[in-house]
Amino acid sequence: MDQTFPVGINNRRSVPEAQTQKSEQTAVRSMSVPMRVLFWIYTFSFVFDFKSAAKGRVMETGGSAIQYVFAGVCIISGISLCLFFSKNRGSKSLKKMIQFWCFFLLTTLLMFVVHHLNGDGVEAQYYFRAILPFFFIGLSLFVVQSLYKNRIHPREILKPLIIAGICSSLWTIFYAIRLRGIAIEEMRYQILGPFTPLIFAFGLIGIFLDRKPRPLAVLAFLISMMTILLSITRSYVITLVFCMVALVYFYRMDRKLISMSYLVQKILLLLIPFAVLQITMIVRPQVILYWEYRLFHRKTGQKQDLTYITRIAEYSWMWKEINKDPIYLLFGRGVGREHRWDTQYRGYIMKRMRWDGSIRHHAGHSVWMYSLYTSGFVFGAMIYLMFVIGLHRGFKLAKLYARFGDPDTRQVILLPFIAWLSYLSQTFTANPINERATGQILGMLLGTSFWVYDQIKLRDAAVSPPALRSGMVIDIN
Repeated sequence: MDQTFPVGINNRRSVPEAQTQKSEQTAVRSMSVPMRVLFWIYTFSFVFDFKSAAKGRVMETGGSAIQYVFAGVCIISGISLCLFFSKNRGSKSLKKMIQFWCFFLLTTLLMFVVHHLNGDGVEAQYYFRAILPFFFIGLSLFVVQSLYKNRIHPREILKPLIIAGICSSLWTIFYAIRLRGIAIEEMRYQILGPFTPLIFAFGLIGIFLDRKPRPLAVLAFLISMMTILLSITRSYVITLVFCMVALVYFYRMDRKLISMSYLVQKILLLLIPFAVLQITMIVRPQVILYWEYRLFHRKTGQKQDLTYITRIAEYSWMWKEINKDPIYLLFGRGVGREHRWDTQYRGYIMKRMRWDGSIRHHAGHSVWMYSLYTSGFVFGAMIYLMFVIGLHRGFKLAKLYARFGDPDTRQVILLPFIAWLSYLSQTFTANPINERATGQILGMLLGTSFWVYDQIKLRDAAVSPPALRSGMVIDIN
C-alpha cells in the first residue's frame, strides 16, 4: 500500500490538496515478501559473528570458515536486493556518494597491485580481509539506493537493523561466557560488538526525546549499557557526551525551553542506568572497582595511562613507516599492511604489562592514523571525507526533526546523525571499521540520511507554499 512521506510542522491536521498532488517519486510502500526476507537476511548476516581470541585479547577477526560464510551470505543477499528492478529514479546525491566510494575502493586495489609490482606487496589474504568492511559500506549504499528506487519506506530499513543489533549484542555476551568460557575479567575484548554504538544511540533517542519511551528503545538502551559496563570501555563516556549534547540541541529546537515536567520525567529515567548497574554486578560483582581502576589508576611508572601509551606506540610506528619515503606519505603502505608497537615505548609499557612485539594485520586503534598509514594523505583523505559527509548530511536531516510529530518518523530522521556521532566518537581510540558489520551499518546509515533528506525535499516541493506556511502535515497511515 502506497504511503506518503510526511512534511510540514507537527500538526494533527492533514492537507487533502497536497495529497492529491503527491507524485510517484515521493510515494512510499512496504516491501514485498521476497524483498523483506532478503533484507532481513542481509541485516542479520553478521549477527552471529565473533572474534578470534587468545587469552581474551583479540588477535584477528574474520579469518575462520564460518565467518567467510557470513560474508558470503551478506554479499549474495545484498546483490540480490540490488537486482530488484524499478523504473523509478534513484537519489542523485546518493548516486554521487556511491561513485565516490567505488573510486576509493578502486584506489586501494590499484595500490595493492602497485606495491606487488614493486616487490613490497601486502599478502592477498590480509588485503581482502582488511578491505571487506570498506566494501560493505559500498554494498550497503547500493542496497539503500535499490530500496529508494523501489520506494520502500525508510522505517523498514532501520527497524530490522536495530533488532539485529540487539540480537548481536546478546550473542557476543553469550559467546564469550558460555561458548568460549572466557573469564569475566578478560572478556571485555570479546563482548563489545559492532552494533553497540548503533543500539546505544537508538536507546538514547527513545529515552530522552520520545514523549513515551517505547519498549524496543528501552531494551536497546538496557542491553547496550550492560555491555558497556561489563566491558569497562572508557571511550563510551565520550560517546555519551557527544550524543547527549546533540539530543539536548534537538530537544531545545523542538520545544525551545526545557520544561520542569520534562526534567522530572528524564531524571526518573536516569534510574534505568542504576538498574542496569545492579544487573551487571550480578555477573561482575566488582564492576565499580574495575571502572575506578580503568579511569584513574591504570598508569605506567611515569604516571601515564597505559592504554594511552600503547596507542601512541602503535601510532608512532605507523608514522615512522610512512615517513621513510615521500611516496608512502602520499599514497600509504597499502590496506592490510602489518603494524606493531614502536620499541621506543617498550620501557614504559613493560613496567605494567608484558611487551607485545607481535605483528598485527587488523585495522589498528584509530581510523584517522590507520587511514593515513595504509592510504596516505591522498587516498586516506577520502575516508576522512566520508565521515565528514556523513556528519554533514545527517545533521542537515536531523535539523528537520522538529517538523514531525510521529515517533517512528522522528527516529528515522534522528538516528542516522546520532548513530553516526556514536561511531565517530569511537574512531579516536579504536577503529570500528575493523569489523565487517560496522561497514554494513555505516553504509546503511549514510545511505538512509541521503535518502530521507531527498524524500523530504521532494515532498516539500510537491506541497504548495501556503500549505507549508500554515504548518500542516501529511500523515502516514
